[in-house]
Amino acid sequence: MKKVLAFALAAMALAACQPNSYTINGTFQNEDMEGKYVYLFPMGAESPVDSALVENGKFQMKGSQDVAALYSLRPNLKKMKRTDAGLDFPYTASFVLENAQLEILLDEASTVKGTAQNDARTAFQAQIRPLYEKVNEVELSDKSQDEILKEAGALVKQINELAESYLNDNKGSLSALYTLYQFRYNLPEDFQTPFYENVEATYGEQPWLSSYLKHLEIRKTVAVGNKFIDFEMADTKGEKHSLSEWVGNGKVAVIDFWASWCPPCRADMPNMVNIYKKYKDRGFELVGVSLDSEKEKWENGIEKLEITWPQVSDLKGWKNSGAQLYGINSIPSTVLVDQNGLIVAHNLHGAELEAEIEKLLK
Repeated sequence: MKKVLAFALAAMALAACQPNSYTINGTFQNEDMEGKYVYLFPMGAESPVDSALVENGKFQMKGSQDVAALYSLRPNLKKMKRTDAGLDFPYTASFVLENAQLEILLDEASTVKGTAQNDARTAFQAQIRPLYEKVNEVELSDKSQDEILKEAGALVKQINELAESYLNDNKGSLSALYTLYQFRYNLPEDFQTPFYENVEATYGEQPWLSSYLKHLEIRKTVAVGNKFIDFEMADTKGEKHSLSEWVGNGKVAVIDFWASWCPPCRADMPNMVNIYKKYKDRGFELVGVSLDSEKEKWENGIEKLEITWPQVSDLKGWKNSGAQLYGINSIPSTVLVDQNGLIVAHNLHGAELEAEIEKLLK
């Protein structure tokens, strides 16, 4: 009986040590915010659940959070803008809210401290922020385009490697899940996929993530090793063509999703021109699928960029039916297909793409 009582008392003492509420002690490093409000939003929500007045550069929020969840803290009711992967927009903080005492600084580079998850993400952001600053310096320099691409590319690679390390070290963390979502365009899909398995069982329902999980399901249908998906679309003359006219008919083929309004697409196009000239008579085909919405701009782009290979579009922009089938959410995006119609690789460009084409044509 004494042992049972001792155990019960110990359990009660432990429970008493666990906070049942949270306190956010905030500092706002912007004099223009004096006398204005800061708002607390559940991640992805359009309406705030709390607000606090900034007085003498400080604010405070208190409440109770039954289950740890992602929230954002920002000084206005507008939707957050997108920024560099892994970072938050200035004077905005994304963090895991749980029953604990949090110290949040809203500044050009905001920080959140007070729990293991938030401390780890703040430390990771401190690693990558100066690298992004260097990328910006390089892109604004007077160096040649080749030098800029090489130096900026090396810095971005370093950022992505740090992201992979942070994510591997923090599996199961809501902060890491959100950071992975931010890096969804930067990291290989085969790296990302394991993190998204059994998401609801691991993290609970995450409404802000639902659309991307649907996107990943689509991407599984066009994964490496699967047969390409055929579709029909019109060329610049309005004549309908099936993708299978050029793909899966005994030739190595590249499906290139692009648009005339896309600067990275235009920058990459000289590489595509050279690749097509080099391999078109060696059993290679290239077909462009444009995400343009205005026919005249599409046609002008084809002419100015010296595109001579087949082109199709339904002029629906990001709602392009072919892009929807392939889960395309960033361009330029390429799909390399072998002679048998099997997908070999996604998103190869320049020298990497050419090297893979050479292998398949041998």
